[in-house]
Amino acid sequence: MTTTKLTLPGKITVAHLQALCSSTGLPQAGSKSVIQQNLRQAAQSVQHIPDNARILSIDLGLKNFAFSLLTPAPSPSKTTPLPVPSDIQTTSQALLPPINLHTWNHLDLTTPLPSQNDTSPSTSPPEPIQFTPTSLSSLTYSLISNYLLPLKPTHILIERQRFRTGNASNIFEWTIRVNTLEAMLHACFATLKGVNLFNGTVISISPKTVAGYLFPNPGKTSSEETETGKRKTLNPYQIMKANKVSMLGEWLQQGKLIKPKEQGAEMAHGFLSAWKAKGTRKKKGEEVLGPGVKLDDLSDSVLQGMVWLQWQRNLEGL
Repeated sequence: MTTTKLTLPGKITVAHLQALCSSTGLPQAGSKSVIQQNLRQAAQSVQHIPDNARILSIDLGLKNFAFSLLTPAPSPSKTTPLPVPSDIQTTSQALLPPINLHTWNHLDLTTPLPSQNDTSPSTSPPEPIQFTPTSLSSLTYSLISNYLLPLKPTHILIERQRFRTGNASNIFEWTIRVNTLEAMLHACFATLKGVNLFNGTVISISPKTVAGYLFPNPGKTSSEETETGKRKTLNPYQIMKANKVSMLGEWLQQGKLIKPKEQGAEMAHGFLSAWKAKGTRKKKGEEVLGPGVKLDDLSDSVLQGMVWLQWQRNLEGL
């Protein structure tokens, strides 16, 4: 993977340091000396990501658990600029490394996970999962042993979960459940590493930091046409989700930045079909991707992995 050399101005200000933090995925809060120290420590401790690295990027959710397996791809020639959609407010720093997309999947964890080897159709509806510590721990073990570890990842990126939604005073029950799943994933991987059954690295990724890197100047409000022809107002969070889907759809369509392979190619075809359907996107998506599959969750898992790869490349260039 090619290292990006970051250039610094003669006089470094807090704004310059915060921009460096944004381009490397580091916190921007603190005094100038604190930010400088954080950047220095991160640059000294960064480990080179080899070309044979296998990055498993996970977008957490119970109903919508999306994950993708990426590997670095050769960089395009200097005469071929990386594609950035013109209709999305991004900056030049949001150039991402080209990747191979090997696996791209979605699971509903509210029902028992199907066996990887069982292809026979089910004759009865599955029993819903009871979200007790016992059932969640069994679910987490099954998820890791049957779906994640077989991908042989060297780096695992797990989306960091929030504790509150929309600054609400109450904490929703589903928030507690998905936070518990997040903790169990980290605990399981740490245990597997401790007994030498997993030798990779697990990293917690803030979705807010990823979004800030991709969209440094997000729109405040917007509107879109629904399937019934009416228009609805979108808040900033909804705009960001729609922009992520559009960004990934553009890149998949252009075929320069993302190279789908194997199972990832099948999912990429379905993603593009659902994305292009626009007004009939939900119906089309269910036909190709399966019922309940959300394009924004699928896009989050891929973009998270790509952004993290770029952060590492930028850290190496400090």
